[in-house]
Amino acid sequence: MSSSAGGTNILDRDLLLRGLEDRPWFEKNIPLLEVPDKNIQEVYYYRWQTYKEHLIYTGTEYGYMASEFLNPVSYGAPYGGIVAAAGHHITEGRWIRDTRYSQDIAKYWLAGPGQFPKPMRDDINKDTSDWAHEYSFWAATALWRQYLVTGDKDFVIGQLTNLVKQYRGWDNHYSSPLGLYWQVPVWDATEYTAASYESSDPYHGGAGFRPTINSYQYGDAIAIANIAALGGDSDLEN
Repeated sequence: MSSSAGGTNILDRDLLLRGLEDRPWFEKNIPLLEVPDKNIQEVYYYRWQTYKEHLIYTGTEYGYMASEFLNPVSYGAPYGGIVAAAGHHITEGRWIRDTRYSQDIAKYWLAGPGQFPKPMRDDINKDTSDWAHEYSFWAATALWRQYLVTGDKDFVIGQLTNLVKQYRGWDNHYSSPLGLYWQVPVWDATEYTAASYESSDPYHGGAGFRPTINSYQYGDAIAIANIAALGGDSDLEN
């Protein structure tokens, strides 16, 4: 522990951030962690290093997005985005002190290239028509959790209309008689699951009323109601 005119520094920043590329960025942006289990500690900083490596600056119009792969793949959205991990990207990015990163990621999917038309083909999901619905995505839940950390009320309320649109984008996957949503395993980002092996195509699997998409929609409905209440929209809240 060291003391300075600015206060007391309990953690040894030099030791904890040793070996990370662009150390000033991490010192400025991430919560520091020191725990007795060095394996957990090593994984913690490794995850932040890889998170930063996947932040892609797309330009002044759309800002930052988070990629799933270091190089774009054929089934990705413009600039290489893949919505399968977007909920994780936003949720984990909420701890970064500079909020533009995780907020840019949200805007990329909800108000940017994620909303661009997507071909309805087997290799990129024949049942959806935009990139933000290529895979299941718990958008509202992620943004609500982001707000609980950042406290940026204006931002999350400003995305409310987009979140409702994203939620309703799954209407064509909803069965009114059952009150459930259906999804294909591969577009749940869960290819080669046990259920998939019961089909003729273990990679893609067959359409079914899966716990994943239904739990996402349930959670997003609650998150949308919370955001609506925050903005004083009692009609949408209820």
